[in-house]
Amino acid sequence: MKKLSKQYKKLEQIFVVILLIIIPLYPKFPLLSVPGTYVAIRIEDLIIAAICIYLIAIYSSKIRKISNISMIKAYIIYIAVGITSLMSAVLITNTVQPLLGFLHLLRRVQYFVPFIIGYLAIKNRSIEKTFIIKTLFLVVFMVFAYGLGQKYLNWPIIVTQNREYAKGIALRSIPGGHLNSTFAGHYDLASYMILVTPIFLVFFANNFNFRNLKNVSFISVLVVLVGTWLVGISGSRISTISFLATGLVSLILIKKFKIIPFFLIFAILVFSLSNSLVTRYQRLIEVGTAQFQNVMNKLRTNSGESFVVYAQDQTQDFPEKRKKPDPTPTPAPVLEDRSTSIRLNIEWPRAIRAFYKNPILGTGFSSITLATDNDYLRLLGELGIFGVLSFSTIFIILFKSFIEAIRVIKKFSRIEIAFIVGCSSSLLGVFINAAFIDIFEASKFAITFWLLQGLTFSLITDKLRK
Repeated sequence: MKKLSKQYKKLEQIFVVILLIIIPLYPKFPLLSVPGTYVAIRIEDLIIAAICIYLIAIYSSKIRKISNISMIKAYIIYIAVGITSLMSAVLITNTVQPLLGFLHLLRRVQYFVPFIIGYLAIKNRSIEKTFIIKTLFLVVFMVFAYGLGQKYLNWPIIVTQNREYAKGIALRSIPGGHLNSTFAGHYDLASYMILVTPIFLVFFANNFNFRNLKNVSFISVLVVLVGTWLVGISGSRISTISFLATGLVSLILIKKFKIIPFFLIFAILVFSLSNSLVTRYQRLIEVGTAQFQNVMNKLRTNSGESFVVYAQDQTQDFPEKRKKPDPTPTPAPVLEDRSTSIRLNIEWPRAIRAFYKNPILGTGFSSITLATDNDYLRLLGELGIFGVLSFSTIFIILFKSFIEAIRVIKKFSRIEIAFIVGCSSSLLGVFINAAFIDIFEASKFAITFWLLQGLTFSLITDKLRK
């Protein structure tokens, strides 16, 4: 039995490593299309399916004990709300195709499976924290290397930003374009770095001493450098703000106030080297300035002016017809930020209309098409108030565990502190991104996110019980 136990631990370690490596690095090539939908089965689905088979085979007798874990219990409630919402959408509001809605529901279940395997791997001592750190370093370095290849060596890009590209069509980088590296979009890449980089930033800051530079971790420094560059070169405006906020909070939590100015100056300098990012910010400023000037001009025109209406003389002849009509003036070009306009005029109103249609349960998974570019509005539109409450409960439990751990942070080792503070502070950046991106629906990010949260949550609960 002991030999079997060791084999199970080894298998759990393999599953965690596969998730940490394959999910971020392997491009989203479709393996099999589901007839009648735009959904495709990919390698990540097979990996998660294998993990599910393992969990059912090994832990079926302990299902009640596992389901009583607070985080898992909260997620089960969220899925139960999703099932109820889907039934309402199919039977009452008729806003969802049954098969497509079920596949979207299944995808939400799939994303949380890595949390369970991560939690069990730490609880069973199946994997070492140092090994996870080394694996993450390897992944970040390979993402960086492939990003360089895309930018300078014309390596292929695989994205899923529309149905045609999602078929696995290989694209090439163009001047001024966004960098995706191995991810399905530049937002996914930036969000992944916001999730991972703070772990190494905290590890670096805790080992850094101005008087003794020998203890500085070369690995952590390299990941912070590479992660910052990748966020900047991705061209995601909101992600740069999220990255700065996350780094700032993580350094505050470990009370490394002297490093904060250096981090902020360094990050801003790196971001300024990204032409696409600078151009996008300039465009946003130009649009904002133009809109502000238009509003001010209208206010000046309408404020403090009196209008006098003169009665027309009935005996007055009509004005002589012009022999040559004046040319129609060319309308001024419309100055707008495309991504912002799509959100404000199309995607966000669509989600709000879905919420009004059924405020309690929403209109069901998949009812708001492929993108909303705001995960809060997407959740509100698809699952209604019950969905928001159930999903929020998951993060309330997560935040509570982080707060308890930070209060007694001295109980943990430096690597454990890096995971706890890094993962907790990264939540701020993830929440900021979620206001402009459907980040919890992006598979590469979501799977890694829940895996790291599972590893960290297990680490905290295991330590606090002692």
